[in-house]
Amino acid sequence: MEEFNFVTDVRNVTSSGKIKQKEIIDDFKQKVADNQNNVCNHCGKRIVLVTEFNVDYILPISRGGENSIANSQALCNSCCEKKNSIDKYLQ
Repeated sequence: MEEFNFVTDVRNVTSSGKIKQKEIIDDFKQKVADNQNNVCNHCGKRIVLVTEFNVDYILPISRGGENSIANSQALCNSCCEKKNSIDKYLQ
């Protein structure tokens, strides 16, 4: 199972010591999408740009899920919005 280490790589830190968050998040999103052959895990829509989808944890971290690519799925913006609406209703 591949963990995604946000700060252990020195390329993720600027010369002033700040973490390059946007680049790290985009890299993680791209790895998740690549792992799913660049399609939405729910509807199968083709994902081309990083801005076209969100990463969703299959088992939420708050419920014991891991911050790993294996526990992540790429959902197009539409499917992610629908899933979030259902999750809020179920809480």
